[in-house]
Order: sequence, then structure tokens, then C-alpha cells
Amino acid sequence: MAAAAVVLVIWLAMKARKRPANRRGDEDLGAATPARQEELPAADTYFRLTGLILAARATGQYEEAMLLAKRAWPLIPSALRGELAGVDPQEIPAIDAVLALLVAADDEPGLTELLSIVKTSERLSALRRNAVEVAAEDLARSRRIFEAVACQPGIVQKDLDELLGMEPATVRECCYWMARLGRLERKKKGSSYAMFPSSRHPTVTIGEDGLPIVRRICPRCRGPISEKRASCRACGYDIRNIWWIDHDDEGEGEAADYSVEIAGESHYQDALEEICGGRDTASTHLTVTARLVREDDNPYDDQAVKVIIHGHHVGYLSRADAGRYRALPTAPAELPALIVGGWDRGDRGVGQYGVRLALRLDESLQ
Repeated sequence: MAAAAVVLVIWLAMKARKRPANRRGDEDLGAATPARQEELPAADTYFRLTGLILAARATGQYEEAMLLAKRAWPLIPSALRGELAGVDPQEIPAIDAVLALLVAADDEPGLTELLSIVKTSERLSALRRNAVEVAAEDLARSRRIFEAVACQPGIVQKDLDELLGMEPATVRECCYWMARLGRLERKKKGSSYAMFPSSRHPTVTIGEDGLPIVRRICPRCRGPISEKRASCRACGYDIRNIWWIDHDDEGEGEAADYSVEIAGESHYQDALEEICGGRDTASTHLTVTARLVREDDNPYDDQAVKVIIHGHHVGYLSRADAGRYRALPTAPAELPALIVGGWDRGDRGVGQYGVRLALRLDESLQ
């Protein structure tokens, strides 16, 4: 989802949650007419559902995201008349975040329901009708891909392009999301994937409020995360772009400045992949703790400083940075680090992992 849209959604959700309803003299609410009183709860509910949809999708709880979206769809016209009046949203998460999921899930009734809701609002229709109609067309393509894999288990993904006469990008996206939903299984084969039907059937837990429960989990290691944590305690993944964190209470300090890039990590890609728990189509953004070890007996450079993460050697400080590090009067042995890159997009290539350290090498700043 676009960063600007995420910021807009979070701001609106916080505003809706914190604003008192029907309080006399509140200029922001205006006159407390019956219509206005009905609209506020609907908008509040919509923004709360939006946050849950985004969190569910980001953490791989796709069935939950789709169910929440279906609860949010009828509320979108009210939100466009209320909080979003006069604003042209770059994205409408309750629609845009689940379109690919609905296609991959073969959810024709869901797409039909969404299109009927979109048509009830002139403004909503102008904003999203084309996107929903395109998704409905993609449904037929998705079915053809699923049927081809069912008929030829083990078929290589890139061979589906020619077999079905489809654009490679369309096949890649459909296969990716069907695999994420558990309808297909992908196994790495060369630069592509071998595709197989899957019998996995994810379950959804419904809470007392009738909504699916979205677990507060880490998208990397699937471990639970407490409400006050800004990162996963187990693997260090920064979850502040997924879950709202009260920065006044979390006690984890300001965000680190990962300004120092290490050297030689190209020789330790397998170790970095293991630390990150495998590759995904998106670039890794994993916060961890790095340990710096002076390697005085290094046969090539007795000033070398190696970088250790989760017990794995992942590279070195550059020669210049190692010299400045050794010259520090109080050089830190452990410090925050950020692992980036490492995507795997099939035919579109594999990205190399990189490591950046939150290390101050200016003595005056220590």
C-alpha cells in the first residue's frame, strides 16, 4: 500500500477513535443532526476495520483480511461523505488490499457483492469501479491457471505463460497469491517455480464481536508481539508500519540511524537468508542486533572487524570504518542493525541482502 495512503488511514483512524461523539460545542462535529449522529459510528467502524485489514494482510492472515473487508464495504460510501469528503483517496484499503486475494480465492460472490456496493455510490463508482471490474476479469484467468496446474502437477510457472497465452506478469501474480492462500504450492526450480495443487485449508477464529480475530504476530517468524513492542522480540522485525505503537510508552527509544553499510555480505547470502527466514517477493526490512568482533589474527588485515548476527558471520566493516571503529574510546560491541533486500520475484530476479549498522563513527558523537 502507498505510504501516503497508510499515513492518511492511520491519521483518520486515530482521529475517529479519539474524537468525542455529540459533545455540545465541538466545532469539528458541527450540528448534531440525526444524519450526522448515524454517520459517525459508521465512519469509526470503517476506520477500525481498515487498520485490521491492513494488519491482517501484512501478516499473512488473508482469510481474515477478506472477511473484514466484506464487513467494511457497506461503510465506505458513508466514509466518503464524512471523513473523506473532499479528499480523493489514493487507495481505499477495504477494496484495494483484498482484490488480488478475492481473485486468488476464486471468490466470485465476493467480487459481485463488492461491485454492487461500488455502483450504489456515484463517487465510489468513479474511484474504484474499473479496478473491481478488472479483478472480475482476472478471475477467469486465475481459474485457467488453477485448472492447468491441477491437470499437470509440477508444471513450471514460466511454462504456463506460453501454455495459456497469458502475460508473464499476470501468471506470476496469480500463482503467487494462490500459493499464499494455500490453493497452490510453489517449489523453487531453477529461476522459476514448479506448481502443485495444495490441500491446505486455513481456519479463521471469530471473536465475540462477530469479527475474525487478527493475531498480533510477526510477519517474519510468526511469533506473538505484545502491544508495547515496536519490534519482534524473537527475530527483531520492525512492526511499526503494521501495528500502531504508543511511542510514549514503548520505552524503546528513538528510531536508529542505520548509516554504516558493511562489506563482504555478498559472500554470506545463505547465512542472511537463514536469519531472515527465507525470501519473499518484497524486500526484507528486518531489524536485528549485530555483534562486532575485532579479528586481530585475520591473515589479510589485522585491523579487520567482523559482523556477527544471530551467531552467523555476515560480513565485515569496511577497512576505513574498521579503523575509525578501533579508534573510538568506547566502541560498542553490540548495536542495532538492519537487513534489507533479499527479494525473490521468480523470473524477475533475486535481490542480494545488505546489512546496515546503527554505528556512530564520529568520536564527538559518542
